Amino acid sequence: MLTVPGEFQSNATLSPDGRRLAYVYQRTQGRGLWVLDITSGLTRQVPTHGEFIYDPQWLQDGRLAYLSLQGADFSEPMVIEAAPGMTPQPLLPRTGDTPFQANDLAISPDGRHVLLSCNLLDGSEPGVYLFDTGDGNSGRAFYASERNEGSASFRPDGRWVVYMTNGTGREEIYLRPFVADNPESAPIYPVTRLGGTNPLWSPDGRTLYYQGVGAEAGQ
Repeated sequence: MLTVPGEFQSNATLSPDGRRLAYVYQRTQGRGLWVLDITSGLTRQVPTHGEFIYDPQWLQDGRLAYLSLQGADFSEPMVIEAAPGMTPQPLLPRTGDTPFQANDLAISPDGRHVLLSCNLLDGSEPGVYLFDTGDGNSGRAFYASERNEGSASFRPDGRWVVYMTNGTGREEIYLRPFVADNPESAPIYPVTRLGGTNPLWSPDGRTLYYQGVGAEAGQ
């Protein structure tokens, strides 16, 4: 069992090499981002932009991405080298100062694409949107409707995406092949029919876990 100081949240994530654990640390004012070296047991704070940090994700090159709440309603995806003295940079820089609302950050295994549950605030339907890393103006719908969508994540090989929507009147889990150029063109395959939330891939991508109706585990 790993022990970390403070009242940390449920956003712990293991680095690709398995040697470091990033987690969100509850502070008196907001939430900070910390990294635990699993071998030495030492922890250190990672410089962040914003006072409320959530959804940390490792990139394959060892950088950390996260969402930073800006004001009361808007979020910005950021990225930083997980090393002392580094400065956070926007993960999805956009032209102009147009903000958006975002949750459920997911990054493709090759680091080239980003999935967000977001409202672009440009008149389009809220939903899950796909971006090219480094280009906040490249957003295109992965699945967007008048319902709620979220919890999208890439399979470890990057070939499939799992996500959740309540289009049937309850939360259900679905799979789609990942098509970068036109994500909405990919066929949809239901995983659950009696409700499901919190999908999670196994490290080898061969098993998909989820929380079923009545908090019963499923896979």
